[in-house]
Amino acid sequence: MNPALWNELGAILQLEKNWPEALQAYEQGESNAGLFQGPDRKRVNPLLTRALRGQGYVLIETGDLKKAEKLYKRCLKLDPDDALAQK
Repeated sequence: MNPALWNELGAILQLEKNWPEALQAYEQGESNAGLFQGPDRKRVNPLLTRALRGQGYVLIETGDLKKAEKLYKRCLKLDPDDALAQK
């Protein structure tokens, strides 16, 4: 259930260019990120933004640019200073 581990798995699978499984790992990271949010929900959840950026990267690599753009915009809505999402 730990989103950090799912995000790490996604990154490894991404390096292996195993796009379908990388996407699934990042999606698991996203779905579990809320479980590890601190009591101050006003702060940015870096586990969530990492999962969203990972999904966006995979979607770019697989040619689904519109979905990728939506994910990156969601990251920026959560954290306007997210330099990786800005790129």
